[in-house]
Amino acid sequence: MSDSKPSNVPQNRLKADVSHSQQLLRDLALINARTVQQLGPLQPGASVATPKRKPNLPRLIHRLNQDAFMTQTNDSSPDSVGKRPPVPQGLRESFKDYPDHIARLESALQESVDKPSPITPPFEFAIWALEDCLEMFIDEAREQERVAEASGDADAIAKAKEKTLLMLHSRSPSAWRDRSLMDYFGYPKAGNNHG
Repeated sequence: MSDSKPSNVPQNRLKADVSHSQQLLRDLALINARTVQQLGPLQPGASVATPKRKPNLPRLIHRLNQDAFMTQTNDSSPDSVGKRPPVPQGLRESFKDYPDHIARLESALQESVDKPSPITPPFEFAIWALEDCLEMFIDEAREQERVAEASGDADAIAKAKEKTLLMLHSRSPSAWRDRSLMDYFGYPKAGNNHG
């Protein structure tokens, strides 16, 4: 008795059971035939199944420490009403030679406030907006570097590589996260204990 397998143990799933598949197809054909017999044939142009639609979600998907945001509400700080969200000082310093980048960051932050997510807390949504902008800056810098390398101009290549390194460094959260953005969204200070 110990040599036989109990009936509730699944068989090897890698091995296809052809007779079982044929039985399922036969049962499906019988069910479909019975349905057509009872309800009649499908109307011309009728769809068998409704097409699935993809939700129109923002493409802001990043890994963040979820525990840090569990107490965050979807309201901005009362002190920040009417103000524009600040671009972190570290990014302002990094992009002092790239005012268009600062303007794009300001625009992304303002859009994150003007069109908030119904689910994601505003602070987290703003961080995602910044990170997306920084990723675009890196992609653009890498493309400029490829173009410079294709041209063979040594000065252009050196400038493009320097810009790419600056963009990569700016993407590091430790290079730009400061209290100004946290204060704008009313994010609690680390020293506050609730309990």
